[in-house]
Amino acid sequence: MKLGRFLTTLGIGALVGMLLAPKKGSELREELKGKGKETLDSAKEMTVEDYQKLISETIDSIKKTVDEFDVDDFKDSSLAKLNELKDKFDDVVTKLQDSDQYSKLKDQVDNVIV
Repeated sequence: MKLGRFLTTLGIGALVGMLLAPKKGSELREELKGKGKETLDSAKEMTVEDYQKLISETIDSIKKTVDEFDVDDFKDSSLAKLNELKDKFDDVVTKLQDSDQYSKLKDQVDNVIV
């Protein structure tokens, strides 16, 4: 596992665990302060090479994601989902217009307008 992901996951897990634990506010703040200090200390122990490696891995991961992104595929899948949503919306509108409540409401609105 990459060091950055590990540290991030570890930090998030610790934070969620602390926030969900039944503690007084002062105890929670003290524990958060301690965990923050531990994280800072571990970050201080990382060497320049560790940071460079982490940054390089992150950049490589971003580049790979961008390179693998297929705009045409995204457009096609988005269009298909939009069309599916439109069809469902049209179906709901049709069912609504066919309902008795719609007719009554429409008649009431027409009476108010006239």
